[in-house]
Amino acid sequence: MAEQSSNRRNLVRLAALAVVAIGTLAIYVSLDAERNTADAACRDASTRAASLDQFAIGQLAGFRPASDSTSLAELSFQTPNGDELSIASFVGRVVLLNLWATWCAPCREEMPALNQLEAFLGGESFKILAVSVDTNNTPQGPQDFFADFEIDELDLYVDPSAWILADLRGIGARGGLPTTILLDEIGCILGIIEGPADWAGPDAVALIGAALAEPRR
Repeated sequence: MAEQSSNRRNLVRLAALAVVAIGTLAIYVSLDAERNTADAACRDASTRAASLDQFAIGQLAGFRPASDSTSLAELSFQTPNGDELSIASFVGRVVLLNLWATWCAPCREEMPALNQLEAFLGGESFKILAVSVDTNNTPQGPQDFFADFEIDELDLYVDPSAWILADLRGIGARGGLPTTILLDEIGCILGIIEGPADWAGPDAVALIGAALAEPRR
């Protein structure tokens, strides 16, 4: 009887594990389906990105148009107050996502130029998202940097966990700093540049201007 009872318990455990496995598989299939749907919506972005290749010159020579665009709409970060946001929060605008940190010298050097670009082109159609990945669990350092260098056109966003870098490695980015990604109006990648650039210069203005001149259809 004891042996039969033990066998029944083992069968119950196996059945429970099977249910968990099936449920987990269903979750992964569901997530994959959602991602595939999002990436399918980015097919037009790949064509649009190809048209930007001619602007990868001069100070923007390192810009790589997306050959197979994917969606970053769900990429999340926070305001300094801790409010959760994502790329999808800015739907309807071309977005320039800049990842930086206060300890990153090239990031610090290019930030004033990003501030100028936001002043020149920022508005209802275009937005720069400067996301600090400082991992000291407080936004005070980035806030002090903005104040000291008079970065008054950009809104500050933070990701103290730096998970955003891991997410970008998942799409083939190296994950170094600074990394700047140009996104279309629904969060599909148009192109990426890894390393600093003169974002206030004519090459950058021409690139962003071209992206704005060819809105999503």
